[in-house]
Amino acid sequence: MIAFTEIFDLSVTLGAEAPVYPGDPAYVREKVYSLEAGDSVTVSKLTLCAHSGTHVDLPSHYLRSSPGMAEIPPERFILPALVVESDNPKAVEQEELLALHLPVERAVLFKTANSASGL
Repeated sequence: MIAFTEIFDLSVTLGAEAPVYPGDPAYVREKVYSLEAGDSVTVSKLTLCAHSGTHVDLPSHYLRSSPGMAEIPPERFILPALVVESDNPKAVEQEELLALHLPVERAVLFKTANSASGL
C-alpha cells in the first residue's frame, strides 16, 4: 500500500469558464425543465466537445492501439508526482523539458498559467 502525504484532484471542472481548444464547441448548459420555473423536475441539456474538461486519452486520437478513457482505470492516475512550474504563457517547450532531467518513475505535472489550483 502506498502512503500519500497529500492528494490533489486535478480534474478540470466543466462550465462556461472552462478552457476550450480553438475550434472546439464551448460548454453550454441549457435548462429544459426547472423547479424554479414551476416544473416538476430540473433537467438540463448539455452541449460540449468530447475534449471538454480533463482529457487524458490523447494517444487514442492518433494511435489505434492506444486505450480510450473507458479502458484506463482511475487508480492509474494516483501516483507520486513532481510538480514543475512553467512561466511560459503559451506552452511548455522542449528545451524546458530537456533541462529538467525528469525522473522516469514519477508523474510530472506542469503548473502553468492555465493551472487553477495552488499546488
